[in-house]
Amino acid sequence: MTQQKLQRVEQLVKAQQWQQAEALLRDLRQDAANSADVWNWSGYVARKSGRLAQAFPYYDKALAIDPKHRGAHEYLGEAYLQNGEREKARQQLQILQELCGQCEEAQDLAAALKAAPQPAKEKSGFLLGG
Repeated sequence: MTQQKLQRVEQLVKAQQWQQAEALLRDLRQDAANSADVWNWSGYVARKSGRLAQAFPYYDKALAIDPKHRGAHEYLGEAYLQNGEREKARQQLQILQELCGQCEEAQDLAAALKAAPQPAKEKSGFLLGG
């Protein structure tokens, strides 16, 4: 039953029906509190609904349950980017690359990092590193 509900959440997310997805996730967080997928999707829906601050604890919970959850690392990295925390996003990318090399999640987060606006001091080359 949990798997069917998660599949429905994914359908709602693809259709950007955030309120319906959140309602389903609210039940899942009670019924399947030990599912990293439930918490990861909760973070994703919160972030995409404009509730960035609420997304972080959801991603943290997903990673506490499954520290190798690739989706949670990717989406947490994207949340950090939205929050202007490039270095923390890079750390999530590094974790992903250690977990899975150049898997889809790592490629997506790398692309998001590349596309995100950079602070002026990084653009001008004053910061070393990559």
